[in-house]
Amino acid sequence: MSQIDPQLVQRIADEVMRAMTGLTESGSVKPGSPESRMGMCQAAPSSCSTSSGLAESGSDGRRAKPNLSGFVTANQLEDALNAAKGGSVTLAADAKLTPLAQDLVRKFAKRVRREGVSEDSTDIGQIVGGLPWMWWTCGSCQAVQRVVEERRSRLLPCIAPRQGRMIARAVRDIDAAVAEGRAAGGLMFVTKAARAMCLANRRRALRAILGHCDDAVSEGIAEVGANLLVLEFPFNDYAQMARRVDLMLAIAPGVPAEMRSLLATTEGVV
Repeated sequence: MSQIDPQLVQRIADEVMRAMTGLTESGSVKPGSPESRMGMCQAAPSSCSTSSGLAESGSDGRRAKPNLSGFVTANQLEDALNAAKGGSVTLAADAKLTPLAQDLVRKFAKRVRREGVSEDSTDIGQIVGGLPWMWWTCGSCQAVQRVVEERRSRLLPCIAPRQGRMIARAVRDIDAAVAEGRAAGGLMFVTKAARAMCLANRRRALRAILGHCDDAVSEGIAEVGANLLVLEFPFNDYAQMARRVDLMLAIAPGVPAEMRSLLATTEGVV
């Protein structure tokens, strides 16, 4: 057996070590070597970090993917806010919020953003989704028709037949739309308000007020977070109804804290 050349062995060992460490003859780091990848991580740790599952803005300033999409409940939103540990939560552009989730957005307005809405936006209606308002009338009235036609981009007609005897169905339909996050609230144009008010305020998602004057509407919004306006069209002209409808459309309904505690003690409501 021929004798092994120690110098040859040493040269082979040196070459193997260079290949393993990624070093060239000049001592530079080869692309793709372990040291190369380690250096990249040190230079740009964000690209190597493990995602926490929370939506954060990228280094290029683009909005991150939304945390929540689809039908969002208050519990889901609260869990996301807790997981964010003081950070923000992003809603998908088409996310639908339940009424209680909408209330939570108003409470933590600075921590909830919506995909596609400017970071600087202070319009809470845009953040909660800019949901349409559902409207219904028990009969034919030119003033009512003009009010809803001029605001058709914000209004959604209730499919209940426009007859006085269908008022209970109309109330149920509006209640369901609000409860399911399909509508922000409702508008009812009726000849007599008593039945509509009684039925509406038995529903879980509705807080109805009678729009007999501008101050009554403003007070109802401020004190109970009204989300259903009942207007008696035989006693209100176009201008009066239009002003009061616009007062409702300008807000994103939410129950004030004091009223929420009162409602919590009343059986059958939120």
